[in-house]
Amino acid sequence: MKKKESCLKDAIAIAMKVLSRKPNVVFLGENIINSKRIYGTLNEVPLNKCIEMPVCENLIAGVAIGLALEGWRPVCIFQRMDFMFIAADAIINHACVFPKLNSSVKLPIIFRTIKADLNQQFYVGHQHSKDLTHVFSPYLPVFQIPEEHPKEVYEKVWKMNEPVLVVEDYAQFNKRIN
Repeated sequence: MKKKESCLKDAIAIAMKVLSRKPNVVFLGENIINSKRIYGTLNEVPLNKCIEMPVCENLIAGVAIGLALEGWRPVCIFQRMDFMFIAADAIINHACVFPKLNSSVKLPIIFRTIKADLNQQFYVGHQHSKDLTHVFSPYLPVFQIPEEHPKEVYEKVWKMNEPVLVVEDYAQFNKRIN
């Protein structure tokens, strides 16, 4: 029986499950195997498709780049957008620039992150409440969830052969969707 999505978090979880069935996909980040598996959105992603990484965001982005160079299609997950600032060097100066320097290089990396702000239920303090979309948007395509439906976003970015950023709004995770 097909699970019906009832809220945004469920729709994201279904999109992750569908993505996990695609060839050469691999998920990497912190707490994708441990703890709450990125707030429950990876619960139905097989563990053999996941690489648990240490707390070292630039390394996580660098591993995603290396995997993409070897033919994998990594989904590189940062639990909070603030952590992407640490990985900005690898994302902007390497993942986004390297294919421009060598047209034969394709880096189909999905950078997935979650944003929050100080006024939301997902209060994580001043140090973890920034929306840094403006930092990354000049360099790679950015898709916002829930502005677009998770299924549509992840189907679209899967077909892209370049690094992309998908930003999910945690305040909307429990919002009912159609």
